Amino acid sequence: MKKFIDILLLMCVSLQLFAGDNEKMDSHTRHYLKLSKPKMVRTGNQNYIPMIVKVEGVSGIEKLQETGAIIFNHRDNLVLACIPDYSIDVISCLQDVSYMSVGNRKTVNMDEARKMSNVNGPHNAIDLPQKYDG
Repeated sequence: MKKFIDILLLMCVSLQLFAGDNEKMDSHTRHYLKLSKPKMVRTGNQNYIPMIVKVEGVSGIEKLQETGAIIFNHRDNLVLACIPDYSIDVISCLQDVSYMSVGNRKTVNMDEARKMSNVNGPHNAIDLPQKYDG
């Protein structure tokens, strides 16, 4: 039985390696682009999708610009850009692009979590049984 489980585990790992090797988008991004209507930035007649793109070198940034992408900022190999909706497939096939992800607006909810879990007082050192010295 142990050998069967080991073989099954090995098959699952090898399938994961071969299937996910050429994917440049995570499952959330693929779902967002294909199954739902993505929130797009519209400029004139063109729709743009805000994305975070991981490129290999300066040539990757230049190739992004050639496809019509608007680049806002980049640091090292990460690029914040608005990608035209018609060129997402083209950009995902570029060799200089190694990863693409849809940009999402995030909110910080730590203050709300502290209130709901009733730790806001101790976290702010209110009504502690003794002095907190770190």
